[in-house]
Amino acid sequence: MKNWIIRFCLIASVIAVTGCRVTTDNTSDNHYVVLDMRHAHPPSSYASWLSTTYTTLHYYGFPLSYAEIEYQYEHYYGSPYPSIYDLSWLLWDLGGIESGIKGWLSLEELHLSINRGHPIWINYGSYVHGHLVMVYGYDSWGRVYVYEPGFGVRVIHYDSLSTRTVSGVVYYWEYSLLIEP
Repeated sequence: MKNWIIRFCLIASVIAVTGCRVTTDNTSDNHYVVLDMRHAHPPSSYASWLSTTYTTLHYYGFPLSYAEIEYQYEHYYGSPYPSIYDLSWLLWDLGGIESGIKGWLSLEELHLSINRGHPIWINYGSYVHGHLVMVYGYDSWGRVYVYEPGFGVRVIHYDSLSTRTVSGVVYYWEYSLLIEP
């Protein structure tokens, strides 16, 4: 038992340090898949859409800065408040990354996208105002790995994804952005 705990801690440390995409099947019956997402912690003044876009572009090999992404968006779209539709087009414009907008997704749909190597964006609130997070992993216990700009990385149960509270305001999961380059 002690050797298993040491091995588990060593594997978890390697994952945390390298951020590598890992699929493993432990004897504890917890199978998990986590994408190699390099989550930068932006200055607090950056919106969730900008941080999520930045992380996604870097994941797909387009290392643009926050300033470059923000400039491109405001220059071409003319607004500091992008809709989920604008962000889908922005991914295409900046990296040729295709995406599609859907509503709420089942846990199986999240698994399918992550298994193919693609994160999922979840938009809470209206398509213009709200909060954006990225799901980039899952485990067999029903938990998902969420990058929430301004708050960091969280591992939460899928059932907890339906709402997010930000600055005292409760937002509901309204839209999903499925990324399929």
